[in-house]
Amino acid sequence: MRIHKAIRILGYVLLFFITLFIIFGVLLNVYFNKKLIENVKERISESSHGKYVLSVDKLSINILTYSITVNNLIIAPSKLESSPKAQYVFKAKVLRVIDFSILPYLKGRDLLISRVEFEEPQISIFQGSKRMPVKEKTDPDDNFSIYTAFSKKLNSISIDHIDIMNSRFNIYKNGIDTLSIFSTNDNSISIKKFSVNPETDSQNRLFFAEKFEMVMNKFSYNLGSGLYSLYGKSLSASYIDSTLIVDSVQLIPNFSKKEFADEAGQQISRAKINMAKVSCKKMDVKSFFEYNSLIINKVDIEGCAIDIYRDNTLPLKHIERPSFQAMVKGLPFFVSVDSIEMKNAEVKFEVLNPGASSLGKVTVKKMDAIITGVKNDTLYYTKDQSIKAVVSGFVFNQGKFNEVYTFPLKATKEFFYCSGSMSSMSMVSFNPIIEPAKHMSIKSGQLDSLSFSFVADDNAANGTMKLRYHDLKIEVMNKEGEKKGFKEKVKTFLANKLIIKDSNPDKDGHVRISRIYMKRNPYRLFIFYSMQSVLSGIQPAIEGKER
Repeated sequence: MRIHKAIRILGYVLLFFITLFIIFGVLLNVYFNKKLIENVKERISESSHGKYVLSVDKLSINILTYSITVNNLIIAPSKLESSPKAQYVFKAKVLRVIDFSILPYLKGRDLLISRVEFEEPQISIFQGSKRMPVKEKTDPDDNFSIYTAFSKKLNSISIDHIDIMNSRFNIYKNGIDTLSIFSTNDNSISIKKFSVNPETDSQNRLFFAEKFEMVMNKFSYNLGSGLYSLYGKSLSASYIDSTLIVDSVQLIPNFSKKEFADEAGQQISRAKINMAKVSCKKMDVKSFFEYNSLIINKVDIEGCAIDIYRDNTLPLKHIERPSFQAMVKGLPFFVSVDSIEMKNAEVKFEVLNPGASSLGKVTVKKMDAIITGVKNDTLYYTKDQSIKAVVSGFVFNQGKFNEVYTFPLKATKEFFYCSGSMSSMSMVSFNPIIEPAKHMSIKSGQLDSLSFSFVADDNAANGTMKLRYHDLKIEVMNKEGEKKGFKEKVKTFLANKLIIKDSNPDKDGHVRISRIYMKRNPYRLFIFYSMQSVLSGIQPAIEGKER
C-alpha cells in the first residue's frame, strides 16, 4: 500500500509540474511574447531615433528546444523617402533562433545563440543621395546602433552562425524609386561568430564577425542610359576582408551595331566588354552598397575582351566633349581608387569611315594596363597629383607597344602628356586599318622601332616621333579598294619614286625625326585625340619631312 501511495503522490507531483510547465508555456507565448515584441519594437524605434519600425505577425518560444520562431518579420523605415543617407528594408517569412543558452543570460545578461536561419528573406537598399567623402564627420547620436537597441536588457549578443539563403537582393537609386538598378534573386549571406557588445559601439561598429560573406548569382545592373546592361554570374563581397569579387562580368549593348547609334541619336562608339574576373581589394563594401561610392585600394581585372564598333558615316553632333579629368570629376558618385590593373586583355576595334568599302580593323593582344590615382573629390587634390596610365600589348599580335599617359588633376580643360614606343613588326600588318581609311596598301616594309612623345592641350597636340623602318613599298587603291587600274598603277609608281622614302635612316645613316601635330577636335574624346596625334607623325616620317 505504501508503494502504491508513493507512486500516486509522485504522479500528482509530476502532473502538477507538467501542468505548471504547460501554463508557463502558454503564458510565455501569450503574455511574455507580446511584451517582448512591444519591447523590441520600442527599442528599435528609440535606437534609430524613430526612423525604423519593426513588424511581426507572430513570435513563439519553445523552451524544450531552446528556440524562437518569428513569422513575417519586417524592419523598414518609418517613412521611405529620398534621403541623403541610405535606407534599408529587411523582410523574412520566417526567422528561427536555434539553441539559445539561458544560464549565461541569467548570470550576466549575455545572450548566446548557436544559429539563426531565415526563410524567403528580402533585402533592399535605397541608396543615399549624398556623395560619400573619404572622411565623413557624422553625429554619433544619428547613427543606428544594434548594441543600443538591446543594451537595457542585454549586455552582449553572440551568435555562432547566421545563414541567409536564397534571398532576394535589390538596390534602388533612392527611397521613392520603384525600379531597381541592381537585382538578384539567388544569393546568400553567411556570418560566423557574430557579436555585439559595448566594444562595438566604442569602435563605431554595428557588429564584430569572424566572417561576413555575401554571394550573389546571376545579377544584373541597369545602367541609366538604357544603351547597356551589366550582368554577372557571381558576386561575392566580404565586409571583414574588405573585398568584392565578381566573376564573368559582361557589359552588353542593348541594340545591334546598326541600331545602337540611331538609338543614341549621334555618332557613338558601341562597346561590348567581357571580363572573366574583377577583384576589388581593401574596398569599403558598405559605402559601395549604401552610397554607390567606390573607395578601393586596388582593382584587378583578369581575362578581359573588348569589342568596339564605330560608324563614322553618321553625322557627328557638335557637342563639346569633356576632358578625361572632367569626366572623372563629373562622376555622380564618390570615387577613390588607388590602382586598377588589367592583365592579358584583348581589344578589337572596327570602324566604318565615310567612302570606305570595308571596315577598318585594329586588334591588340596580351594587353596589360595599370591606372593609378583615380579620385574625383577636388578637395583632396594636390598640386602635382595626376592620374597615370601605363599600357602595353601586341598590335596585330606582332609588334609590342608601350604607352604612358599622365593627366594632371588640377587641369580644368583638356591637357595630358603621352609617350610611347613600338618594337619591330611587318608594316604590311597595318593594311586592315590603312586600306579603308587612306585608299592605299603597304606592299612591303619592316618597322624596326618607333618612339614618340607629345603634349596635348585644349587646342592642339605637339611632339616628336622617331620612326625607323626599311624596304617600304606602297600601292595606291581606288575608292572600291582595287589596285589594278592604269591610274592606280601610275599613282603607285609616282608615290614610291617621288613621295615615299623607302627607309629611315637614309643611305647616309641620317635618322629623320618627324613632328607630331594635331588640332584637337572638340567633339571627340581624348582617346581619338591621342590616336590621331600619333598618326600625325607617321605620314611626315615616311615622306621624309623633318620637324
